[in-house]
Amino acid sequence: MDENHELIPLPLATIHLAFIELGQHINTVLQIQVGDIARLEDAKCNCLQLLGTVEQHIDVVPHDGIHVIEISLQEMLNALDDAALVSVDAPNHPPVQLSQTIHTGQRGHPHMEIDPNLLGIALSM
Repeated sequence: MDENHELIPLPLATIHLAFIELGQHINTVLQIQVGDIARLEDAKCNCLQLLGTVEQHIDVVPHDGIHVIEISLQEMLNALDDAALVSVDAPNHPPVQLSQTIHTGQRGHPHMEIDPNLLGIALSM
């Protein structure tokens, strides 16, 4: 293959179609793959691949179109990053008990006792 070959620019319609299909794919991934880091990373790679393709064929895409694509892809990447931090799975352990209610048998509100070790850790943060 000739090292000096020029890239044949993709038609604008093809880039537009790829952008729309990627957006639909990302929406689907964000709905069904929340917390699945591997699949979310694959989707991020797809976004970056389209961005690279658009940058290679920058002479075909109008300036305003490039701006819209860049902003949209960045928003997609941010949403994918956020989805990687969220989990729809139930926790494996019960929540940590930070305090306990002690009923003294006397009138008034029950006594609340806070674990001093946990309180010390919380105050040091």
